[in-house]
Amino acid sequence: MKSDRNSPEPAKILIVDDQPDNLRLLSKILLGEGYEVRKAINGSTALMGVQTLAPDLILLDINMPGLDGYQVCQELKSDRQTKQIPIIFLSASNEVTDKVKAFEVGGVDYITKPFQVAEVLARVATQIKIKRFNQMRETLSRTIVHDLKNPLSVITLASSSLERRKCLEGKNLETLQTINSTAQRLDSLLNDLLMVTKMDAGCLVLHKTEINLHKLIISIVKRFKVAAQGKQINLVGDLPPSAPKISVDLNLFHRAIENLLSNALKFSPPQTEIIIQVAYPQASQVVVRVIDQGIGIKPELRQQIFESYNTGEYLNGVSQIGLGLSFCKMVIEAHEGKISVEDNHPCGSIFTVEIKI
Repeated sequence: MKSDRNSPEPAKILIVDDQPDNLRLLSKILLGEGYEVRKAINGSTALMGVQTLAPDLILLDINMPGLDGYQVCQELKSDRQTKQIPIIFLSASNEVTDKVKAFEVGGVDYITKPFQVAEVLARVATQIKIKRFNQMRETLSRTIVHDLKNPLSVITLASSSLERRKCLEGKNLETLQTINSTAQRLDSLLNDLLMVTKMDAGCLVLHKTEINLHKLIISIVKRFKVAAQGKQINLVGDLPPSAPKISVDLNLFHRAIENLLSNALKFSPPQTEIIIQVAYPQASQVVVRVIDQGIGIKPELRQQIFESYNTGEYLNGVSQIGLGLSFCKMVIEAHEGKISVEDNHPCGSIFTVEIKI
């Protein structure tokens, strides 16, 4: 069965190998399966070809004169326009160290020479399916978000209009305010869904600007003060005197910190305290901590909670959508930072964000 014959258009594959016999053999195999094939005899030619027309997949030989396969892969992964192109390495070496390095520099698979036709076709077909699935998922998510946002906007505008008219009071006004706040929360979740999907598909581009982190934290604390007071929680900002500028995508970073604070509020009982703390342990590093006195997180769940759509457990009757913390992780890692969680003794959690500045 031809692997790509049912697709609306053939997948584009670039083969990079300094051996003409290998190029001819792989080209013949893949053309026979309906793929669109281009060839490059060395790394420099491959890089120019990718910039001209990005392929869906690259088969990349490791041992080549000039730029070797590892160097070509690193060049492609350092460019936001080409970093998401999957790369399958080709090599006569079966050494574990070579395979490990291939994956470390960004390869998705490794094929050992001499080629086995069935193996080549299976591995190529798998990567093409993964890439197209990610593209389809992003398209579907965009459609769902777009279709849901229109009626949600009507609900938000209508409820806000009624609230401004002050035509309701007592329980009716509380119900209206609940409708409005819930609609805004749903809008935020839809935005998170879209962002997570774009990050998964490698389609998110950061728009970095220099910001004053302390001003951002102060504005976030101010926004959450009313919600915290409503739950009888003391919300505190702990900021050092000076605030060096940091370069981040303001919209994404802002929402990531808000998600962490919202998560702390959700799982904190009344009469407790939440601290959002900023520190600069090194001149080139900023650390943001959200410290709560809530129910804490079991050690076995500390990695799961950052996974997309993983809801973990239902804690104290509070449902978890499974997007907020995975969104935070993706945003922080997109900024080449890291996020972690640990116990806040005697109770609660400490979420820590570390970013270079």
